[in-house]
Amino acid sequence: MTTNCLADNAFNRTLRLADGRIVSYADVGAQDGLPVLLFLGMHGHRHATVLVEAVARQRGLRLSTPEPIAFTRIVQALVDELQIGRFGVMGQSAGALYAMAVASQSHLAPRLVAPLVLLSPWVSLRNSRTSRALHAASYAPRPVLAAAVKIMDVSMQWSAASSARDEMALLGTGAFMPFGELRARAATEAHNAYGDILLCLEKDPRGVGYDVLTDLRVPLHVVHGAADGMVPIDAAVSFVASVQGATITIVPETSHGFTDFYKTGIEPAFDAFAPSTSCS
Repeated sequence: MTTNCLADNAFNRTLRLADGRIVSYADVGAQDGLPVLLFLGMHGHRHATVLVEAVARQRGLRLSTPEPIAFTRIVQALVDELQIGRFGVMGQSAGALYAMAVASQSHLAPRLVAPLVLLSPWVSLRNSRTSRALHAASYAPRPVLAAAVKIMDVSMQWSAASSARDEMALLGTGAFMPFGELRARAATEAHNAYGDILLCLEKDPRGVGYDVLTDLRVPLHVVHGAADGMVPIDAAVSFVASVQGATITIVPETSHGFTDFYKTGIEPAFDAFAPSTSCS
């Protein structure tokens, strides 16, 4: 069984900022439930929420996915536009950096719902358990990194073509969607992969780094895949141990990318908000 609902308005909302810039986002799940902002990682796209929308709705969560490039400066505008009072924050992979930045803002503190939930979060290169290859990449000149992003884009296009018929489960529905369809729609829009790389390699002076961990306004909870090849489980455990009061759930046989992680990792991630949804 296949379905195609990506043309629905819920997956293609836009917000015009005061400076004229237009930010796209999805607004799915339980519209009367607990609002949660989800920042996806590199090459993440709002349409990926179609994979988890039903599960979010079943758990009483209203899931909004703004562009990661928007960062903290548009969060206030977005939650005001959606008439959101209090909200939770989630970040996946590189999106964890954006989520941490939001959760560290003092002016948003009264509106944040605990915990801050990070899915397979990217960790600092200062973490001794990170890959040596990533340390080496951090010394690469920016033009080299920009070229690497272009190569990555081409590689992903070929990957999408070869796996276009692979079907992705829409959790909680029994329905499926061709991976190629999901990837093709995302490929028609600009992305922020280069900016994400600079941020992850701690080379972007405009980005908020890991220093915000001491300013988090809510407790931290990490959900990490045991088979994560990008951020080894030891690095994730070390990261959690460095944050006072932080906790971690390790999901067996789960890797890093969202299109794999969501199958087994998104439900325990959503469940972290259960105490808040039961009280709302």
